[in-house]
Amino acid sequence: MDAEVVRVYVDDIIIGTKTRDAHLGLVLRVLERLREVGLRISREKCEFLKTELSFLGVIVTHNTLTPDPKRVSALSNAPIPKDQTELKRFVGAVQYISRHIPNLGEFLSPISPWLKKGSFKVTPDFERHFRSLKLALADTVSLTMPDPQEGFLLFTDASNVAAGAALWQPLESPKLIACLSHTFSTTERNWSTTERECYAIVWALEKLHNIIKGSEVVVFTDHKALEHLDSTNNAKLSRWRARICEFTVTFHYTAGSSNIVADWLSRLDSDHDQTIDTIAVPAFIAIPPPVSAEDLRSEPPAPEDIPFLTETPNGR
Repeated sequence: MDAEVVRVYVDDIIIGTKTRDAHLGLVLRVLERLREVGLRISREKCEFLKTELSFLGVIVTHNTLTPDPKRVSALSNAPIPKDQTELKRFVGAVQYISRHIPNLGEFLSPISPWLKKGSFKVTPDFERHFRSLKLALADTVSLTMPDPQEGFLLFTDASNVAAGAALWQPLESPKLIACLSHTFSTTERNWSTTERECYAIVWALEKLHNIIKGSEVVVFTDHKALEHLDSTNNAKLSRWRARICEFTVTFHYTAGSSNIVADWLSRLDSDHDQTIDTIAVPAFIAIPPPVSAEDLRSEPPAPEDIPFLTETPNGR
């Protein structure tokens, strides 16, 4: 997270700083800006000076994002949907935290036939797939906020039916930044192996462009033919190569056994044709650009100038 940042999503505001004094100063500036435009906030819903909080269904710390256990528990205990409206509502709620469920496509794909108009009917197969989808919620993972000063490692892989990718940063220890999976359409499944493997890279790069644009990315693939992409005569591959060139990319071949994460994400159910994308990225990536602290601040006030933030529970 930036040293000082304010992010707004609809009627939710989160303020992050590195120091207590900077935090109090920035909070006051935000409150002043709200007062200037005639907006009120609920004191009961405010939390101040927290090192961890729940925001938009995600537990936020200084550099990690984890799905709120309360939200996950509510979904895990949801009853069998009675109609398609309830099913769509449930799937939408699950997809909201899909950023934290790396292999979600494996469990969403079997449900897709019941999402088509006029096709909903509770059957033993539907109940089995629905229970499996709820079990997938137990595999939620925490993601690390990306460091724009560091490069990225992108592992990709494609099977006959799906593509998978995992984005990491080689910090003090490898940190998982994002997970993606894409179920191939009927047309895409007819592509050659090289085309599917290349598309997995193009698709992942473009899905992650908000994170990786301008940074160096090492792409690990277990398909050795992609090392010679520059010399291809295939028109489709040439077009994709041009799209890849929009990024700062270096290719590195790795044996399939070393590309476990991406391979795992790509091994999705092959019985259903509906294309489903799932992407696991830090929640803030989808939020509009932050308001700069410089836009809000003149001279930060001293903490004692903000009584309702500094007083103790006893009022002292």
